Amino acid sequence: MKSKDLDLNLLPVFEALMRNRSVAKTSIELEYSQPAMSNLLAKLRKSLGDQLFVRAGRGITPTPYAEQFAKSVLPALKMISAGMQGESAFDPRTSERSFNLLLTDSGEAIFLPRLIAYCQMNAPGIQIRASSIPSSGYANALEKGLADIAIGHLRELPESLVRQLLFSDSLTCLMRNGHPFAGKKLSAEQYRRAMHLVVRAPGTGNGIPRTVANYRGKIVPLAEVTHYWAVPAILVDSDLICTLSRRIASQMNAHGEFVLLDLPFKSPKFDVRQYWHPSAKNDKGHIWLRRTIYKLFSE
Repeated sequence: MKSKDLDLNLLPVFEALMRNRSVAKTSIELEYSQPAMSNLLAKLRKSLGDQLFVRAGRGITPTPYAEQFAKSVLPALKMISAGMQGESAFDPRTSERSFNLLLTDSGEAIFLPRLIAYCQMNAPGIQIRASSIPSSGYANALEKGLADIAIGHLRELPESLVRQLLFSDSLTCLMRNGHPFAGKKLSAEQYRRAMHLVVRAPGTGNGIPRTVANYRGKIVPLAEVTHYWAVPAILVDSDLICTLSRRIASQMNAHGEFVLLDLPFKSPKFDVRQYWHPSAKNDKGHIWLRRTIYKLFSE
């Protein structure tokens, strides 16, 4: 290999592969698609004239050449990286930075407890703030730096935003223990005739009420609320049922007061992602935050 043959931009890719011993983990860390990551590895192999990494179980292991190359190159790469970071270096253990997340009320209950507990143990000076605004304002807030990350089932956000899948969710039917339908398979006729509690959270853009309506036929809601966390208090003392996200329903049933039943129709799947503006791509603190969220909540 001649030094002029190697694209120096590939060295951080090599370093991450050596550290992670996994192409999949490295693609997530560096925010490349799997095909793009494979192309970068192919370029490395061609430039260095060696296989570099071979399969080992579910991961990869470096070849002797890669081990020797790493000893020669990575210390210098680390010194260059440290010098270039300067003031932009970020240490979550000592940072007192504040991050603002765009979440619905149900999103706050799903994401904040685990994220805040993680920060308390690993980044005690970090402040996490949640903002609830109409989802139509999410893109503007991210672009102007008023928020760092938006999380949810947000199909209407523009393609200009970077997005990362966290998990896929589905719908379920929630009711109290002792409900006449509890412990049985819910039929389409029972579902149609049931007393329904419907959540219509304004401005969330989650599309769940509309999706349910497409599948469940015509029902007449006995009650409607605008916040998910009114649901448990209403269901626990009534025979109403509520169709909602399985993740949210499971969170509401943390103490076993309710029953979750499968719907009598094929439940649509919907993806929950985190979104951020491209301008935050190289922000060290932002990188830490989105990687932490992915680590805590991805499936």
